[in-house]
Amino acid sequence: MEQTDNHGGSETREHRNFIVDKKTLKGGLYKVHNDFLGGGDAFWFASCRNGYYIRNVDPGVLKEELETALKTTNLLPEIREKVNTLASSIQENDNNYLLIGRMKQMNDNH
Repeated sequence: MEQTDNHGGSETREHRNFIVDKKTLKGGLYKVHNDFLGGGDAFWFASCRNGYYIRNVDPGVLKEELETALKTTNLLPEIREKVNTLASSIQENDNNYLLIGRMKQMNDNH
């Protein structure tokens, strides 16, 4: 959904991830998928720099996301075990968790 202002510009009401190649000035939309949680879309309010995805997340939110992943995805057995171990170790009064992962490029079919 887009709204035009009085000065000829516009604003986007939905969040979109957009990246621009500094050399060619060509750009496009992108999505971040989380391989650790079965390839689902990663939370967008994160930082992506120098090939890394970084997210600061509340322990209750992370635990809920991990439990949802265990119920709804076809995780590989070794990933399922890691997710289950992490989910069971989270306490609500923990400090926030910092998730850091290396970005990798996927083809356009994903």
